[in-house]
Amino acid sequence: MSSCSNLVLDESRKPISVYVHIPFCQTKCPYCDFNSYETSRAELLIRERAYIQALLREYGALVDKYEIGNRFIESIFFGGGTPSLLSADSISFLLEGFGGIFPLSEEVEITLEANPRSVQEDISSDKLIRLRQAGVNRLSFGAQSFLIDKLKFLGRNHSPKDTLLSYESARSAGFNNINLDLIFGLKDEKSSQWKSELREVVGLRPEHLSAYMLTIEPGTVFGRMSRKGEVFTSDENTSGELFEITQEILDSEGYCQYEISNYQTGERVCKHNMVYWKGGEYLGLGAGAHSFLRAGNSYGLRWSNIPSPSMYVGRVNDTGLASQCMDPLDFDKAFIEYVALGLRMAEGIPLATDFDNESSFTKELCALIEKEAPKGLVDDGYLNLDYSRIFIPRHKFGVSDAIIQSLIDCI
Repeated sequence: MSSCSNLVLDESRKPISVYVHIPFCQTKCPYCDFNSYETSRAELLIRERAYIQALLREYGALVDKYEIGNRFIESIFFGGGTPSLLSADSISFLLEGFGGIFPLSEEVEITLEANPRSVQEDISSDKLIRLRQAGVNRLSFGAQSFLIDKLKFLGRNHSPKDTLLSYESARSAGFNNINLDLIFGLKDEKSSQWKSELREVVGLRPEHLSAYMLTIEPGTVFGRMSRKGEVFTSDENTSGELFEITQEILDSEGYCQYEISNYQTGERVCKHNMVYWKGGEYLGLGAGAHSFLRAGNSYGLRWSNIPSPSMYVGRVNDTGLASQCMDPLDFDKAFIEYVALGLRMAEGIPLATDFDNESSFTKELCALIEKEAPKGLVDDGYLNLDYSRIFIPRHKFGVSDAIIQSLIDCI
Protein backbone atom coordinates (compact mmCIF):
# COMPACT_ATOMS: atom_id res chain seq x y z
CA MET A 1 0.00 0.00 0.00
CA SER A 2 1.21 3.44 -0.84
CA SER A 3 2.41 5.43 2.14
CA CYS A 4 -0.15 8.15 1.43
CA SER A 5 -2.88 5.87 2.82
CA ASN A 6 -1.29 5.45 6.24
CA LEU A 7 -1.99 8.91 7.60
CA VAL A 8 -3.78 9.28 10.92
CA LEU A 9 -7.17 10.79 10.18
CA ASP A 10 -8.56 13.81 11.98
CA GLU A 11 -11.89 12.73 13.49
CA SER A 12 -13.53 15.90 12.12
CA ARG A 13 -12.82 14.84 8.54
CA LYS A 14 -15.75 13.68 6.40
CA PRO A 15 -15.54 10.88 3.84
CA ILE A 16 -15.54 11.36 0.08
CA SER A 17 -15.07 8.87 -2.75
CA VAL A 18 -13.44 9.16 -6.15
CA TYR A 19 -14.57 7.55 -9.40
CA VAL A 20 -12.00 7.52 -12.23
CA HIS A 21 -13.32 6.83 -15.70
CA ILE A 22 -10.92 5.23 -18.18
CA PRO A 23 -12.79 5.28 -21.53
CA PHE A 24 -10.34 3.17 -23.56
CA CYS A 25 -11.28 -0.36 -24.67
CA GLN A 26 -9.83 -2.98 -26.98
CA THR A 27 -13.32 -3.65 -28.41
CA LYS A 28 -16.77 -2.18 -27.84
CA CYS A 29 -19.32 -4.79 -26.73
CA PRO A 30 -22.71 -4.66 -28.52
CA TYR A 31 -24.69 -4.41 -25.26
CA CYS A 32 -22.47 -1.77 -23.62
CA ASP A 33 -23.84 1.77 -23.17
CA PHE A 34 -20.92 3.03 -21.07
CA ASN A 35 -18.80 5.88 -22.35
CA SER A 36 -16.03 3.82 -23.97
CA TYR A 37 -14.07 3.89 -27.22
CA GLU A 38 -12.07 1.28 -29.11
CA THR A 39 -8.42 2.25 -28.80
CA SER A 40 -5.40 0.43 -30.18
CA ARG A 41 -2.35 -0.20 -28.01
CA ALA A 42 -0.30 2.19 -30.13
CA GLU A 43 -2.89 4.94 -29.73
CA LEU A 44 -3.17 4.36 -25.99
CA LEU A 45 0.59 4.74 -25.60
CA ILE A 46 0.28 8.19 -27.16
CA ARG A 47 -2.80 9.29 -25.20
CA GLU A 48 -2.30 7.74 -21.77
CA ARG A 49 0.07 10.31 -20.25
CA ALA A 50 -2.01 13.34 -21.29
CA TYR A 51 -5.19 11.70 -20.00
CA ILE A 52 -3.65 10.80 -16.63
CA GLN A 53 -2.33 14.32 -16.15
CA ALA A 54 -5.77 15.74 -16.99
CA LEU A 55 -7.38 13.52 -14.35
CA LEU A 56 -5.14 14.92 -11.62
CA ARG A 57 -5.58 18.49 -12.82
CA GLU A 58 -9.37 18.09 -12.78
CA TYR A 59 -9.22 16.59 -9.28
CA GLY A 60 -7.35 19.61 -7.91
CA ALA A 61 -9.60 22.07 -9.76
CA LEU A 62 -12.76 20.47 -8.35
CA VAL A 63 -11.39 20.60 -4.81
CA ASP A 64 -10.63 24.30 -5.26
CA LYS A 65 -13.88 25.22 -7.05
CA TYR A 66 -16.18 23.61 -4.49
CA GLU A 67 -13.93 24.41 -1.52
CA ILE A 68 -13.84 20.79 -0.46
CA GLY A 69 -11.83 20.68 2.71
CA ASN A 70 -11.11 18.43 5.67
CA ARG A 71 -11.98 15.15 3.92
CA PHE A 72 -10.58 11.66 3.69
CA ILE A 73 -11.01 9.24 0.80
CA GLU A 74 -12.95 6.10 1.68
CA SER A 75 -13.01 4.50 -1.77
CA ILE A 76 -11.55 4.89 -5.26
CA PHE A 77 -12.98 3.06 -8.26
CA PHE A 78 -11.26 2.81 -11.64
CA GLY A 79 -14.03 2.05 -14.11
CA GLY A 80 -14.40 2.10 -17.84
CA GLY A 81 -13.76 1.17 -20.47
CA THR A 82 -10.88 -1.06 -19.50
CA PRO A 83 -8.74 0.47 -16.72
CA SER A 84 -6.47 -2.60 -16.71
CA LEU A 85 -5.05 -1.33 -20.03
CA LEU A 86 -3.26 1.44 -18.11
CA SER A 87 0.29 0.91 -16.88
CA ALA A 88 0.98 0.24 -13.22
CA ASP A 89 3.01 3.47 -13.19
CA SER A 90 -0.04 5.46 -14.29
CA ILE A 91 -2.22 3.94 -11.55
CA SER A 92 0.48 4.58 -8.96
CA PHE A 93 0.91 8.17 -10.17
CA LEU A 94 -2.83 8.81 -9.82
CA LEU A 95 -3.11 7.27 -6.36
CA GLU A 96 -0.17 9.31 -5.10
CA GLY A 97 -1.82 12.42 -6.52
CA PHE A 98 -5.18 11.69 -4.91
CA GLY A 99 -3.55 11.03 -1.55
CA GLY A 100 -1.53 14.22 -1.84
CA ILE A 101 -4.67 16.33 -1.36
CA PHE A 102 -6.82 14.17 0.92
CA PRO A 103 -5.49 11.33 3.07
CA LEU A 104 -6.71 7.85 2.26
CA SER A 105 -8.48 5.92 4.98
CA GLU A 106 -6.48 3.04 6.43
CA GLU A 107 -9.40 0.86 5.26
CA VAL A 108 -9.71 2.50 1.85
CA GLU A 109 -11.12 0.32 -0.91
CA ILE A 110 -9.37 0.81 -4.26
CA THR A 111 -11.00 -1.11 -7.10
CA LEU A 112 -9.66 -1.64 -10.61
CA GLU A 113 -11.93 -3.08 -13.29
CA ALA A 114 -10.16 -5.57 -15.53
CA ASN A 115 -10.90 -7.36 -18.78
CA PRO A 116 -9.66 -10.97 -18.58
CA ARG A 117 -8.08 -10.77 -22.04
CA SER A 118 -6.15 -7.59 -21.21
CA VAL A 119 -4.88 -9.24 -18.04
CA GLN A 120 -3.64 -12.25 -20.00
CA GLU A 121 -2.09 -10.20 -22.80
CA ASP A 122 -0.83 -7.13 -20.99
CA ILE A 123 -0.54 -7.81 -17.28
CA SER A 124 2.27 -9.98 -16.03
CA SER A 125 2.47 -11.26 -12.47
CA ASP A 126 4.96 -8.45 -11.86
CA LYS A 127 2.43 -5.85 -12.97
CA LEU A 128 -0.26 -7.26 -10.70
CA ILE A 129 2.18 -7.14 -7.79
CA ARG A 130 3.05 -3.54 -8.65
CA LEU A 131 -0.65 -2.66 -8.72
CA ARG A 132 -1.01 -4.13 -5.23
CA GLN A 133 2.02 -2.16 -4.07
CA ALA A 134 0.53 1.02 -5.55
CA GLY A 135 -2.57 0.55 -3.41
CA VAL A 136 -5.09 -1.34 -5.56
CA ASN A 137 -6.69 -3.86 -3.19
CA ARG A 138 -9.77 -5.00 -5.11
CA LEU A 139 -10.10 -6.33 -8.67
CA SER A 140 -13.34 -6.56 -10.62
CA PHE A 141 -13.18 -8.92 -13.59
CA GLY A 142 -15.69 -8.56 -16.42
CA ALA A 143 -16.10 -12.33 -16.75
CA GLN A 144 -19.74 -12.09 -17.95
CA SER A 145 -19.90 -15.83 -18.68
CA PHE A 146 -17.97 -19.10 -18.49
CA LEU A 147 -19.55 -20.43 -21.71
CA ILE A 148 -17.73 -19.71 -24.97
CA ASP A 149 -20.91 -19.45 -27.08
CA LYS A 150 -22.45 -17.01 -24.62
CA LEU A 151 -19.31 -14.86 -24.64
CA LYS A 152 -19.41 -14.76 -28.45
CA PHE A 153 -23.08 -13.75 -28.38
CA LEU A 154 -22.17 -10.90 -26.03
CA GLY A 155 -19.32 -9.81 -28.29
CA ARG A 156 -16.68 -10.39 -25.62
CA ASN A 157 -13.07 -10.68 -26.73
CA HIS A 158 -11.99 -13.13 -24.03
CA SER A 159 -12.50 -16.82 -23.34
CA PRO A 160 -13.45 -18.70 -20.14
CA LYS A 161 -9.81 -19.82 -19.93
CA ASP A 162 -8.70 -16.16 -19.94
CA THR A 163 -10.91 -15.51 -16.92
CA LEU A 164 -9.65 -18.54 -15.02
CA LEU A 165 -5.98 -17.71 -15.71
CA SER A 166 -6.51 -14.03 -14.80
CA TYR A 167 -8.23 -15.01 -11.57
CA GLU A 168 -5.38 -17.38 -10.66
CA SER A 169 -2.79 -14.69 -11.46
CA ALA A 170 -4.59 -12.20 -9.22
CA ARG A 171 -4.65 -14.68 -6.34
CA SER A 172 -0.95 -15.41 -6.82
CA ALA A 173 -0.23 -11.68 -6.71
CA GLY A 174 -1.92 -11.41 -3.32
CA PHE A 175 -5.38 -10.05 -4.15
CA ASN A 176 -7.88 -11.24 -1.54
CA ASN A 177 -10.88 -9.18 -2.65
CA ILE A 178 -12.06 -10.07 -6.15
CA ASN A 179 -15.38 -9.49 -7.89
CA LEU A 180 -16.64 -11.34 -10.95
CA ASP A 181 -19.30 -9.73 -13.16
CA LEU A 182 -21.82 -12.11 -14.75
CA ILE A 183 -24.67 -11.59 -17.23
CA PHE A 184 -27.77 -13.76 -17.59
CA GLY A 185 -31.15 -13.59 -19.29
CA LEU A 186 -29.96 -14.02 -22.89
CA LYS A 187 -32.25 -15.26 -25.64
CA ASP A 188 -32.74 -19.05 -25.44
CA GLU A 189 -30.65 -19.30 -22.26
CA LYS A 190 -31.43 -22.52 -20.42
CA SER A 191 -31.71 -22.81 -16.66
CA SER A 192 -29.38 -25.84 -16.73
CA GLN A 193 -26.68 -23.73 -18.44
CA TRP A 194 -26.99 -20.94 -15.90
CA LYS A 195 -26.87 -23.39 -12.99
CA SER A 196 -23.70 -24.89 -14.41
CA GLU A 197 -22.09 -21.46 -14.76
CA LEU A 198 -22.97 -20.43 -11.23
CA ARG A 199 -21.58 -23.65 -9.77
CA GLU A 200 -18.31 -23.12 -11.65
CA VAL A 201 -18.09 -19.55 -10.41
CA VAL A 202 -18.75 -20.33 -6.74
CA GLY A 203 -16.11 -23.06 -7.00
CA LEU A 204 -13.58 -20.26 -7.40
CA ARG A 205 -14.84 -18.60 -4.19
CA PRO A 206 -14.57 -14.94 -5.22
CA GLU A 207 -15.38 -12.57 -2.37
CA HIS A 208 -17.98 -10.75 -4.48
CA LEU A 209 -20.29 -11.52 -7.41
CA SER A 210 -22.35 -9.14 -9.54
CA ALA A 211 -25.05 -10.91 -11.56
CA TYR A 212 -26.85 -8.64 -14.02
CA MET A 213 -29.80 -9.42 -16.24
CA LEU A 214 -29.07 -8.46 -19.85
CA THR A 215 -30.81 -5.20 -20.70
CA ILE A 216 -31.03 -3.60 -24.12
CA GLU A 217 -30.04 0.07 -24.12
CA PRO A 218 -31.09 2.40 -26.98
CA GLY A 219 -27.63 3.65 -28.00
CA THR A 220 -26.00 0.23 -28.29
CA VAL A 221 -25.56 -2.14 -31.24
CA PHE A 222 -28.10 -4.48 -29.65
CA GLY A 223 -30.43 -1.53 -29.15
CA ARG A 224 -30.31 -0.54 -32.79
CA MET A 225 -30.81 -4.15 -33.92
CA SER A 226 -33.70 -4.68 -31.51
CA ARG A 227 -35.57 -1.77 -33.08
CA LYS A 228 -35.48 -3.80 -36.31
CA GLY A 229 -37.09 -6.77 -34.59
CA GLU A 230 -34.06 -8.73 -33.36
CA VAL A 231 -34.52 -10.41 -29.96
CA PHE A 232 -31.57 -10.70 -27.56
CA THR A 233 -33.11 -11.31 -24.13
CA SER A 234 -35.08 -14.15 -22.59
CA ASP A 235 -38.80 -13.81 -21.98
CA GLU A 236 -40.09 -12.47 -18.68
CA ASN A 237 -40.89 -15.87 -17.17
CA THR A 238 -37.47 -17.31 -18.03
CA SER A 239 -35.68 -14.23 -16.72
CA GLY A 240 -37.59 -14.52 -13.44
CA GLU A 241 -36.66 -18.19 -13.17
CA LEU A 242 -32.97 -17.44 -13.80
CA PHE A 243 -33.05 -14.69 -11.16
CA GLU A 244 -34.50 -17.13 -8.60
CA ILE A 245 -31.89 -19.75 -9.52
CA THR A 246 -29.18 -17.15 -8.89
CA GLN A 247 -30.55 -16.44 -5.42
CA GLU A 248 -30.98 -20.11 -4.54
CA ILE A 249 -27.51 -21.27 -5.60
CA LEU A 250 -25.62 -18.31 -4.16
CA ASP A 251 -27.60 -18.53 -0.92
CA SER A 252 -26.70 -22.21 -0.60
CA GLU A 253 -23.03 -21.37 -1.15
CA GLY A 254 -22.90 -18.75 1.60
CA TYR A 255 -23.21 -15.60 -0.50
CA CYS A 256 -25.31 -12.76 0.89
CA GLN A 257 -27.45 -10.75 -1.54
CA TYR A 258 -27.06 -7.25 -0.17
CA GLU A 259 -28.34 -5.44 -3.29
CA ILE A 260 -30.54 -6.53 -6.18
CA SER A 261 -27.63 -7.63 -8.39
CA ASN A 262 -24.78 -7.96 -5.88
CA TYR A 263 -23.66 -10.77 -3.58
CA GLN A 264 -20.80 -10.95 -1.11
CA THR A 265 -19.20 -13.32 1.34
CA GLY A 266 -16.99 -12.52 4.30
CA GLU A 267 -18.39 -9.00 4.74
CA ARG A 268 -16.93 -7.88 1.40
CA VAL A 269 -19.61 -5.50 0.16
CA CYS A 270 -18.44 -3.05 -2.49
CA LYS A 271 -17.84 0.04 -0.36
CA HIS A 272 -17.75 2.30 -3.40
CA ASN A 273 -21.16 1.24 -4.70
CA MET A 274 -22.59 1.61 -1.21
CA VAL A 275 -21.61 5.29 -1.41
CA TYR A 276 -23.88 5.63 -4.47
CA TRP A 277 -26.79 3.73 -2.96
CA LYS A 278 -26.62 5.60 0.35
CA GLY A 279 -26.33 9.09 -1.09
CA GLY A 280 -22.68 9.70 -0.24
CA GLU A 281 -20.51 12.30 -1.95
CA TYR A 282 -18.10 11.45 -4.74
CA LEU A 283 -15.98 13.16 -7.36
CA GLY A 284 -16.15 11.67 -10.86
CA LEU A 285 -12.98 12.26 -12.88
CA GLY A 286 -12.53 11.65 -16.58
CA ALA A 287 -14.51 11.76 -19.82
CA GLY A 288 -18.21 11.28 -19.15
CA ALA A 289 -17.78 10.78 -15.40
CA HIS A 290 -20.53 11.84 -12.98
CA SER A 291 -20.14 13.60 -9.63
CA PHE A 292 -22.31 14.36 -6.60
CA LEU A 293 -21.64 16.89 -3.85
CA ARG A 294 -23.80 18.47 -1.19
CA ALA A 295 -21.78 21.70 -1.39
CA GLY A 296 -23.72 24.80 -2.39
CA ASN A 297 -27.14 23.16 -2.15
CA SER A 298 -28.77 21.48 0.82
CA TYR A 299 -29.98 18.58 -1.31
CA GLY A 300 -26.90 18.23 -3.47
CA LEU A 301 -25.50 19.02 -6.89
CA ARG A 302 -24.97 16.49 -9.70
CA TRP A 303 -23.04 17.02 -12.90
CA SER A 304 -21.33 15.05 -15.65
CA ASN A 305 -18.25 15.64 -17.80
CA ILE A 306 -18.16 15.94 -21.57
CA PRO A 307 -17.89 12.39 -23.00
CA SER A 308 -15.20 12.80 -25.69
CA PRO A 309 -11.75 11.86 -24.25
CA SER A 310 -9.88 14.29 -26.51
CA MET A 311 -12.29 17.14 -25.78
CA TYR A 312 -12.11 16.29 -22.07
CA VAL A 313 -8.31 16.59 -22.05
CA GLY A 314 -8.45 19.84 -24.04
CA ARG A 315 -11.08 21.40 -21.79
CA VAL A 316 -9.24 20.43 -18.59
CA ASN A 317 -5.96 21.77 -19.96
CA ASP A 318 -7.69 25.07 -20.75
CA THR A 319 -9.88 25.55 -17.67
CA GLY A 320 -9.16 22.75 -15.20
CA LEU A 321 -12.73 21.45 -15.52
CA ALA A 322 -14.83 19.61 -18.09
CA SER A 323 -18.24 19.63 -16.43
CA GLN A 324 -21.61 19.96 -18.12
CA CYS A 325 -25.26 19.16 -17.34
CA MET A 326 -25.24 20.76 -13.89
CA ASP A 327 -28.25 19.53 -11.91
CA PRO A 328 -28.91 21.08 -8.48
CA LEU A 329 -31.35 18.84 -6.64
CA ASP A 330 -34.48 20.16 -4.98
CA PHE A 331 -36.42 18.24 -2.34
CA ASP A 332 -38.50 16.25 -4.83
CA LYS A 333 -35.53 15.11 -6.94
CA ALA A 334 -33.50 14.22 -3.86
CA PHE A 335 -36.41 12.33 -2.32
CA ILE A 336 -36.99 10.28 -5.48
CA GLU A 337 -33.29 9.32 -5.54
CA TYR A 338 -33.43 8.48 -1.84
CA VAL A 339 -36.31 6.07 -2.45
CA ALA A 340 -35.07 4.58 -5.74
CA LEU A 341 -31.52 3.90 -4.53
CA GLY A 342 -32.41 2.89 -0.99
CA LEU A 343 -34.86 0.21 -2.06
CA ARG A 344 -32.20 -1.48 -4.21
CA MET A 345 -30.47 -2.62 -1.02
CA ALA A 346 -31.62 -5.66 0.93
CA GLU A 347 -31.57 -3.58 4.11
CA GLY A 348 -33.92 -1.09 2.49
CA ILE A 349 -34.45 2.45 3.75
CA PRO A 350 -33.88 3.08 7.47
CA LEU A 351 -36.35 5.25 9.29
CA ALA A 352 -33.48 7.00 11.09
CA THR A 353 -30.37 8.22 9.24
CA ASP A 354 -27.39 10.53 9.50
CA PHE A 355 -27.90 13.04 6.68
CA ASP A 356 -29.22 16.50 7.51
CA ASN A 357 -32.28 15.95 5.31
CA GLU A 358 -33.07 12.41 6.40
CA SER A 359 -35.68 13.26 9.00
CA SER A 360 -37.72 15.13 6.40
CA PHE A 361 -37.26 12.28 3.91
CA THR A 362 -38.41 9.79 6.55
CA LYS A 363 -41.53 11.81 7.29
CA GLU A 364 -42.29 12.12 3.58
CA LEU A 365 -41.77 8.39 3.04
CA CYS A 366 -44.04 7.44 5.92
CA ALA A 367 -46.70 9.80 4.56
CA LEU A 368 -46.25 8.30 1.09
CA ILE A 369 -46.82 4.77 2.36
CA GLU A 370 -50.14 5.88 3.84
CA LYS A 371 -51.48 6.68 0.37
CA GLU A 372 -53.81 4.13 -1.19
CA ALA A 373 -51.52 2.76 -3.94
CA PRO A 374 -48.35 2.40 -1.83
CA LYS A 375 -50.41 0.86 0.97
CA GLY A 376 -51.53 -1.71 -1.58
CA LEU A 377 -47.89 -2.56 -2.30
CA VAL A 378 -47.43 -3.27 1.42
CA ASP A 379 -50.67 -5.23 1.74
CA ASP A 380 -49.80 -7.36 -1.30
CA GLY A 381 -46.33 -8.18 0.02
CA TYR A 382 -44.27 -6.16 -2.47
CA LEU A 383 -43.00 -3.85 0.26
CA ASN A 384 -42.31 -4.67 3.91
CA LEU A 385 -42.59 -2.06 6.62
CA ASP A 386 -41.36 -2.53 10.18
CA TYR A 387 -40.45 -0.20 13.00
CA SER A 388 -36.94 0.49 11.68
CA ARG A 389 -37.01 0.24 7.87
CA ILE A 390 -38.93 -0.08 4.62
CA PHE A 391 -37.64 -2.72 2.21
CA ILE A 392 -38.47 -5.00 -0.71
CA PRO A 393 -38.55 -8.66 0.42
CA ARG A 394 -35.88 -10.71 -1.32
CA HIS A 395 -38.35 -13.02 -3.02
CA LYS A 396 -39.71 -9.93 -4.81
CA PHE A 397 -36.30 -8.61 -5.95
CA GLY A 398 -36.93 -9.99 -9.43
CA VAL A 399 -39.64 -7.36 -9.96
CA SER A 400 -37.97 -4.63 -7.90
CA ASP A 401 -37.77 -2.16 -10.80
CA ALA A 402 -41.55 -2.28 -11.20
CA ILE A 403 -42.08 -1.96 -7.44
CA ILE A 404 -39.79 1.07 -7.16
CA GLN A 405 -41.38 2.71 -10.21
CA SER A 406 -44.88 2.13 -8.80
CA LEU A 407 -43.87 3.84 -5.57
CA ILE A 408 -42.17 6.74 -7.36
CA ASP A 409 -45.25 7.26 -9.52
CA CYS A 410 -47.15 8.06 -6.33
CA ILE A 411 -44.79 10.88 -5.32
